[in-house]
Amino acid sequence: MNTPKLFRLKNVSILSALVLMFVACGEEERVAPRDFVPAKPTLSSAEGHWSVAQRAVAFDMEDEIYFSQFKSKYADDFSIALFNLPIVNQITSNPIAPDQAKPYQPLALAQAQLSKMSADGLSFDQVAVTVDFMTPFRTKLRSLKLETSNNEDPAFFLTEYRSASIQAFEDLAGLDGISYITVGLNLNQYAYWDDKDGDYSNLVTLYREIYTAIKAKNPKVQVGPSFDWHVLMTEGLNHTAEQYGITMDANQPFDPRLIYLAVDLSIKPFLKDQKETVYADFVGMSFNVTPTFGQTFFAGSPDPKGDAAMIEKVKALYQYVPYAQDLSKNLDGSKVLPLVINQIDWEGTAVDDKNRSIYLKLLKSSLSHVDVKWAAWKRLLDIPTDPPELSRCSAYSTNALEPDLPANTNFCYSGLLTYNASPKDVYETLTTNP
Repeated sequence: MNTPKLFRLKNVSILSALVLMFVACGEEERVAPRDFVPAKPTLSSAEGHWSVAQRAVAFDMEDEIYFSQFKSKYADDFSIALFNLPIVNQITSNPIAPDQAKPYQPLALAQAQLSKMSADGLSFDQVAVTVDFMTPFRTKLRSLKLETSNNEDPAFFLTEYRSASIQAFEDLAGLDGISYITVGLNLNQYAYWDDKDGDYSNLVTLYREIYTAIKAKNPKVQVGPSFDWHVLMTEGLNHTAEQYGITMDANQPFDPRLIYLAVDLSIKPFLKDQKETVYADFVGMSFNVTPTFGQTFFAGSPDPKGDAAMIEKVKALYQYVPYAQDLSKNLDGSKVLPLVINQIDWEGTAVDDKNRSIYLKLLKSSLSHVDVKWAAWKRLLDIPTDPPELSRCSAYSTNALEPDLPANTNFCYSGLLTYNASPKDVYETLTTNP
């Protein structure tokens, strides 16, 4: 991705880095004290089941074939319809021109989904939409064709890209019945943008402008950014430790001070500015486990009956989620945003359904100390992988926007239901009543 060298954090002191970052955002210098010890959130031992009012079901275009059957069998277990949509439904490597983009953007895509649901007699109390900026494998930004920027790769500093993005969200705010808009997916890419000479500060200000535009168009809709907790607790902690010169203790990987600083660098700027102006009605969060990616205690079979040490580690991993929700100085409770969980998944194959179910039980219990507004699993239906030449899975496992990457079928096994609509163990776990 071609991005401008707005700042290069690796080659400057942490003080200078923070000055550059927040001057770029139009804010004052901010330095976190080195001797600061944050309060630890209190853990709960409750099971943490979510009520029907807290459950959302994630639909995408692969799920349309099952709307009428879903209504008769499963709809009563959910109160919120969630549409996970790209900012432009770009399925080829050729960008779509802005004047031709409306049919491929969130408003039109959501309207089409709602129309099909209505035709099948399926309706929900509330509608939520998550709009992702990134390509499916998250290597670059989805883009429109920017006529006056020499068609260069999109970046958050480009005026045209910013304007087109803001307009897409402003249009979406006019969707009939919309209750929630989650802006982006896994926005806490601070370490990535730093390493790539990226423009993270421009992403922050773009989000704030999107939030402001949505609220001006529709003050009733709830708006928030979305982050990935596992990204924060792997790349985010490592990068923050490097920036602050903190030595990570292998025997105590979840250092409260380090987690607090990581949240402060990569999440808090989206939520509020230095003048304490708040730009979020909730904090969106994804909990996507990749057992082979820096999360070794999730590897194998996480049997909670036989591995007390693993349970303790999982609970410790999620204990600090309130750091991302609390806008006060140090968990004093003066301003706590609710949590919206817009994606949960255990990446694997069809045989990993038991692991998904066990993990979800642990996650719900580990988050029982958190104010969860609503939560959704990653998607509704599995996608058949056989025969390969006919499988719709190939559209996800080999994507035209990122042709150099190897095929990855994890997404195709991420449903609550099998491809023939039988409930999986994880469905039963998600819909267990309090």
